[in-house]
Amino acid sequence: MAAAVGAYLFLGGDDGPGSDPVEVSTQELRSFAESQPSAVYWAADTPGYKLELTKTDRGNVFVRYLPENVAVGDRRALYTTIGSYPMRDAFGVVAKSAKEEGRDRATVPGGGIAAVAEEGSRSVYLAYPGSDVLVEVYAAKPEDAERLALSGRVGPVR
Repeated sequence: MAAAVGAYLFLGGDDGPGSDPVEVSTQELRSFAESQPSAVYWAADTPGYKLELTKTDRGNVFVRYLPENVAVGDRRALYTTIGSYPMRDAFGVVAKSAKEEGRDRATVPGGGIAAVAEEGSRSVYLAYPGSDVLVEVYAAKPEDAERLALSGRVGPVR
């Protein structure tokens, strides 16, 4: 999964195996999120798309948006994915990353910050003050990842 690759590069480690991806309804995703020790992020319901859910052994969670005609588990890196990574001081991690060469810091509605790559990365990382979850917004086109990450649509599943 492309988001897992992005996390590997950003976090500097192997995410390891986990659950097989499954299709979930909005209600099933909400029930799942309530059962987790850390917040699970998504970009809300999107008409015409089904939700694919994957959880790794490290507790990282991926919510992927698949067109209705695409099979769950499709391995192509073409589909928007929101990754939630439990992490101490996620806000500080993103703030530090945004200072690195080749990244810019952007403000996210709700008081969050994002680390946006200047050179066409398909992943944008964001976090909110007081949250211990690093959020990755992945899209096949870099401009789509940035637009979604900064839109205010990405938030915890409620």
